[in-house]
Amino acid sequence: MRRCLPRLCRPQNVRTPLGDLLAAEINKTGPIPFARFMDEAMRHPELGYFTTKTKVIGTDADFITAPELLPEFGYCIARWLCLGYEKVTGASGVSEGDADLSNAPPFTLIEVGPGTGRLMYQVLAYLKYGIGESFLRKVHLRMVEVSPVMRRQQEAILKDYLPLLGSAQWSDTVNGAVKSRLADNDTLPGSFPTFVMSNEYFDVLPVHVLRRVPAPGGGGKWVEELVGCRSAGDGEAAEFEFAPASEHDDESKFVKELLITEELREGEVGDRREVSPEAIDAFLEMASIVDRTGGMILAIDYGRDAPSAHTIQGMHKQVQCSPLLSPGMIDISWHVDFAMARDHVISAFNSLHMTSAVPQHEFLRALGIDGFIKQRRQQGILPDQLQKRYDMLMSPSGMGGWHRAVAICKKELYPPPGF
Repeated sequence: MRRCLPRLCRPQNVRTPLGDLLAAEINKTGPIPFARFMDEAMRHPELGYFTTKTKVIGTDADFITAPELLPEFGYCIARWLCLGYEKVTGASGVSEGDADLSNAPPFTLIEVGPGTGRLMYQVLAYLKYGIGESFLRKVHLRMVEVSPVMRRQQEAILKDYLPLLGSAQWSDTVNGAVKSRLADNDTLPGSFPTFVMSNEYFDVLPVHVLRRVPAPGGGGKWVEELVGCRSAGDGEAAEFEFAPASEHDDESKFVKELLITEELREGEVGDRREVSPEAIDAFLEMASIVDRTGGMILAIDYGRDAPSAHTIQGMHKQVQCSPLLSPGMIDISWHVDFAMARDHVISAFNSLHMTSAVPQHEFLRALGIDGFIKQRRQQGILPDQLQKRYDMLMSPSGMGGWHRAVAICKKELYPPPGF
């Protein structure tokens, strides 16, 4: 899974400026939704996790992601892109590196939540050396990133490739990225294809926690669990905790907004459900682009085709911990409910199909990761470390199984590459 290398020493709750702010608000006005707590902890403009920490990803940081383990992960994503480009545009031979690219149409490549920029670096390296530098000129790159710290890292790692592209820009939103692309050249046709990719983006979007409680007239209802705060002594860290849900609470508004099928609304008293309106909105925003322009979407994340419950966790220096510790210092994530996302996408767009969630190890094998690894073995490059990292990436009981891939494309282009 994303959070690798578990250790025995648990992080301690320490006092943070953001913790003081949240504690003061809760003590004044009462408990807040966990989604609000998570959003502030991760994205507060001055005190949040992604806006203050200079290094969050890597073997010596809070967590490690697939592109940091093996460049072959990025090569597989690049191959998915090339095969998808062939399907969408009708071009042939691109994925094999033997196509005449002189008349190949340009396209937009969007990465949402690019992290360190290493995944895009690997994708562009594959396109340059595996397909041809002329193909890079067809790429109009859009990086969707809200953190100034992460943007600087991405610009630094991609600096040698940016001059080779058709264009490159950073944006705060997915649709903002598309609008900036269209502004570059008003003559581009509406069918100009757009490919959107993300790796471990949805699992850090704010999530609400619902609890099934008895309803006054019998049966049950979904109400929201909130985050409260125990009083702390002078100079001590605030202690945050979930406030128990009550049958006297109103049913959550997210039941009507997100639990749009009878299957999603079902549950037994005592059940817990984790739902993210922002994640659903992000899927719909990406899908609207493909619906308009053509192209494909690829998302890899921890998650499954089932409701999420009891999956929220904190991570500090690669040690799992409570997500309520030390706001602004702890990474918080959850497991994405791909089934809910699919219901919303299919309901909103008759022209699109969203795949079932495929385990990462199956997806990468379908795109030839074993062939890439074989080439490295033949070159004698770090064989011992290579095997260890390959096992971490591909183990069905680790990242290979916990992480799942989904894709969205036009119905006539189904199945997308790798599925």
